[in-house]
Amino acid sequence: MTELTRPSNRTVRRRAREAVWAGIVLVALIAGGLAVVRWLDNRADRPAAAPGPSPRPSGAPSTTGPARPADLPAGVPANAQRIKVAFARDGDTLEANAATSAKPIATTDRIIIRLLGIDAPETHGASGQPQCYSRDAYKALQRLTPNGSTAFVVADKQLHDQYQRYLLYVWNAKGVFVNLELARLGYARVLSIQPNTTRQPPITQAVTEAESARRGLWGVCVAKPK
Repeated sequence: MTELTRPSNRTVRRRAREAVWAGIVLVALIAGGLAVVRWLDNRADRPAAAPGPSPRPSGAPSTTGPARPADLPAGVPANAQRIKVAFARDGDTLEANAATSAKPIATTDRIIIRLLGIDAPETHGASGQPQCYSRDAYKALQRLTPNGSTAFVVADKQLHDQYQRYLLYVWNAKGVFVNLELARLGYARVLSIQPNTTRQPPITQAVTEAESARRGLWGVCVAKPK
């Protein structure tokens, strides 16, 4: 019968240390696993973040442009200045006050605005008498920009004419481009004067189409071809 040998004290102590370290490693692994599980649970509960814009390459031009005021009607340029209409003088001229002193109108005093790109019949022509369709054009501008209403203006290159009137493009409170609308409906002829021609092409096209369709003054004041 084989005699069992009793382990030495040194061996017992070594095995005890190994058991302790094995226990420590096991506890660490369990704790790490639990931490990973909690992290995954928290990530699953968190709402997905909305994708952000792609980073713009260094030196690339920005495509966002100027910030647009929240209360600016659709169709009105972002750089337009707000005015309050006093009244229409005739079919292409307004009196108004800027809401604040800014560009292009650097005053809140009453000013006279001459709409760019068009020429409506005069209420007081060279003979002192109203020209054909002048009353209709005047009423049309009144409807588009009622007394006391808000409108928006943009300048071109030259701000004043020889009479110190402000030469401007006008949009009403609904975002309608007034200069273009008067041309489209046949209330005005073309008046293109350099250098203020930035927005002239669509106005000229609108007048041409109104003349072809004989709308407004083109059907009343111009003799029909025989």
